[in-house]
Amino acid sequence: MSFNCVIDLFIWNGLFYIANDPWLAEQITMTKGNSVPLKCRLDERNVGSLWFIAGNRLVKAGLNQNRAGNFEFNGKSLRAYEEFKAKKN
Repeated sequence: MSFNCVIDLFIWNGLFYIANDPWLAEQITMTKGNSVPLKCRLDERNVGSLWFIAGNRLVKAGLNQNRAGNFEFNGKSLRAYEEFKAKKN
């Protein structure tokens, strides 16, 4: 799956992730703060992390714990998260 990131922030399926990575910061600086499209991967066993390739390195973006409603999904499976979202709607 791919989606856009803003600054060091990724938004996917209603969850907010953050990655402190110098390569990503450089890409965002070069685009003058606009979104940078990245191909990311998610381990369906735990929605607590997204993974992307930065240059030639694998980088982890974790759930942004400063965003309300994010932290309780750390360690949850994609299925459990989708069931929660379905009940909420």
